[in-house]
Amino acid sequence: MKKLMQWFKVKKKYIVSLFFFVSIALVVLFFYRIDNKTNDMNVSYIQNFGWLVEKKPVDIKYIKVPNNFDVIYDSYNKIQKKIGFDLSNYKGCKLIRYSYKVLNHKETDQDVRANVFIYNKKITCADISSIDFNGFIHEMDDKNKIAQ
Repeated sequence: MKKLMQWFKVKKKYIVSLFFFVSIALVVLFFYRIDNKTNDMNVSYIQNFGWLVEKKPVDIKYIKVPNNFDVIYDSYNKIQKKIGFDLSNYKGCKLIRYSYKVLNHKETDQDVRANVFIYNKKITCADISSIDFNGFIHEMDDKNKIAQ
């Protein structure tokens, strides 16, 4: 009987630990799952400009657009206005940024991303940028940067 009780205590510890880790995994999957419809919309949008990207985003983040733009946001919004977006319409809003690895940019020595920002399941702005220290950012429709 004593051995049975010791065995149960050991097994109970493993069962509780397993339950804890499975619970954490389910919470992570629930909150960080990729909405396939939105993902397909994003990839299709990017590909319409001639960019080749990995189908799964490398990063998904929530970005709060400030109520007052500084020089950086003003510069970024100028890029967006060139392709028909206006980020100032989303001041104070929380956007979701999906970042995809670009596979056909001329700057092959840099880690290049296609970024698509979503608000209420609608694309609000997009860009191509490098995440390297001396990186760059440009319009999604800059076809001169696509490697042939």
